[in-house]
Amino acid sequence: TLYLIFIAGEAMGALAGSYRMLVVARLITGSASGAFFGVALAICIDLVAEHRRGWATSVVLAGIMVGTVLGLPIANLIGTHFGWRESFWLVTGLATLACLASIGWVPSVPRNAAISLKGELAALKNPKLWAVFSTSLLII
Repeated sequence: TLYLIFIAGEAMGALAGSYRMLVVARLITGSASGAFFGVALAICIDLVAEHRRGWATSVVLAGIMVGTVLGLPIANLIGTHFGWRESFWLVTGLATLACLASIGWVPSVPRNAAISLKGELAALKNPKLWAVFSTSLLII
């Protein structure tokens, strides 16, 4: 689902006819990206033995950083030479490939016990959590 939201946001960015629409598209992709990081970390932890969890977490986070360090300059280069819309379309295509690869190669993990919406919303009372949300929003 997060892949589909991200892909839709990137396509929306490529098709944006106004700055406002582009900002909305970026908020959609940023939100999906932020949520995806948490899901990716949870899945990697479930897929490895307990003594390998630190290593698995570092691999996921390294992938995110490498993607940022390489991806942003490449997208900028493509935007400069071929147009900004093409960089959005390239990311849309790459995200689609990544989605298909994940469906094909990432094994299913057992579902955790259901967490109530009330329990999830109760966490929003924590001011430290809002500090993390704020920094993540500004970074993304």
